[in-house]
Amino acid sequence: MPGWTLVDTHPTQGRVFQRPLDVTELCFLWDGFFNWTADSSHHYELRLSSGARDAHIFSEANIARAWVSTKRRFPLAGALVRGADNAPLRVATDSKADDSSGFASEPHFVVREHDLAVLRSCHIVFGQVTDAAAAILQGPRLLSGELLVQLHVFR
Repeated sequence: MPGWTLVDTHPTQGRVFQRPLDVTELCFLWDGFFNWTADSSHHYELRLSSGARDAHIFSEANIARAWVSTKRRFPLAGALVRGADNAPLRVATDSKADDSSGFASEPHFVVREHDLAVLRSCHIVFGQVTDAAAAILQGPRLLSGELLVQLHVFR
C-alpha cells in the first residue's frame, strides 16, 4: 500500500496528507463511477434498555460528536478523493490519461486534519422512515469522491 505524504501545513487548518489509491481502492472508485455495486450499506438497530431516561444517548448532538470522534480515529472516513494538485477527478479521454488509472491525473486520498474535526451537513442524515433500506438504496448515488462515507439515522 502506498504511504502517506505531508503536502501542506497551516497554522489554523492543520496538516494535509495524501496518498495514491492502491489497486483495490481504484477498482472501488471505478465501480462508483459506473455501477455502484461496490458501495456497501450496513444496518444496525439500537434500543435503549432504560427507556426515556437515557434518550440523550441518541440525540443528534451526541451522534454528531460520536461521528467526529470516529473520523478522527479512522481518517479515511473524512477523506476526499482528488486528482493531482488537489484537482477534482476527471475521467480521461483516450489520449489524455497520464497513468494506467484511466483518470486525467492519478487519484489520491486527501485527508485534511481540520475536516476530521468538523461535521458537514451531508455527513449525517437524520430522518423518520419506516423502510430505511428503501430510502437509502433507491434514488441517486449518495457517495462520491467528495463524500466517501455517510451515516443515516432513522427513528
